Amino acid sequence: MQRLAVFLAALVLLFSVLAAAKEDKSAPVSLEEMLGQMVMVGFHGTMADEPWPLQLREQIESGLVGGVILYGYNIENPDQTGRLVAALRQPGQARALWVALDQEGGRVQRLRASKGFSDYLAASEVAATLSAQEAYDHYYQMACELRAFGFDFNFAPVVDLNLNPDSPAIGALGRSYGDHLETVVEYAGAAIEAHRDCGVRSSLKHFPGHGSAGEDSHLGLTDVTKSFRAVELEPYRKLLKRNQVDSVMIAHVVDRRIDTLPASLSVRHIDRLRSMGFEGVVISDDLQMGAIANYFDFEETVLHAIEAGNDLLIFSNYFDPDPEIPHRVQRIVKEAIAAGRLKPQQIEESYRRIKALKSGDKAIAR
Repeated sequence: MQRLAVFLAALVLLFSVLAAAKEDKSAPVSLEEMLGQMVMVGFHGTMADEPWPLQLREQIESGLVGGVILYGYNIENPDQTGRLVAALRQPGQARALWVALDQEGGRVQRLRASKGFSDYLAASEVAATLSAQEAYDHYYQMACELRAFGFDFNFAPVVDLNLNPDSPAIGALGRSYGDHLETVVEYAGAAIEAHRDCGVRSSLKHFPGHGSAGEDSHLGLTDVTKSFRAVELEPYRKLLKRNQVDSVMIAHVVDRRIDTLPASLSVRHIDRLRSMGFEGVVISDDLQMGAIANYFDFEETVLHAIEAGNDLLIFSNYFDPDPEIPHRVQRIVKEAIAAGRLKPQQIEESYRRIKALKSGDKAIAR
């Protein structure tokens, strides 16, 4: 059964590649479809014929959703996972679809040995026990397993410096490669290259840095005004110089020296990333996490995220499940454009970056 799932996933990936090529030759893309490419959602369900996955498939086909993210509750075993992903990637889709997950290793991995997949080391264990070449081999196995089951985007590696070992979201979970800049860059680089060699996109996280934080942004306000250090920006600069950045995920941390808004909703923070020379896809961390949802209503969250310069907006549907989010985003953005708050060019620019990364245009995407 596992071989069948792998075969189905590989077959549908072929169709998705053909769909991306077809998109280039199709009629002009509408603003609604461009906006849809900026939306990535999670969902509840494990089978393609369940109500929410069925509705999601319709949203994908109609251009309201450009990516989906799976969590542990979507995954039961290899055969079920392969079939679910294959169903989301329907043959003949007019637009390429990203299917993503968080597969870092250690505490954060959605595909686990307990469900019939493989287990992988946490970042802290990788840096402590493996050489850079061994780390590449370790991540190559991970990335190729992801690809075999239809995933083409992994929200990893973490490049946060372990400046606060007790940080509840990073250090305490072993998600950092360490507190030394060169160690983080070396091992993150190995992970990125391994993923590229298996055809999986990666994302550096969490810009501008979550490793010094004393709070968990999943739960509420995470203020790094007093703890943030300039060295936390350096992994991004160094990996950009090495041409090893596919995308960057923005954290929900507040540094009041820069802005009173969380970095994920702050044009000042994202402009700082752009000033480093990054021209690719900027991704919000989950916009339903406590650091955002506890302080901003949904409409303001969407508008702030786009105004700030995020290209891809993630709504996990983990904390506040809502199958109608793609429709709500469309309504909010259309009304904001009509009112003059947002400009169509902002949507077009994000669409261009996303399309470039999906099509593998390295000259534009990186």
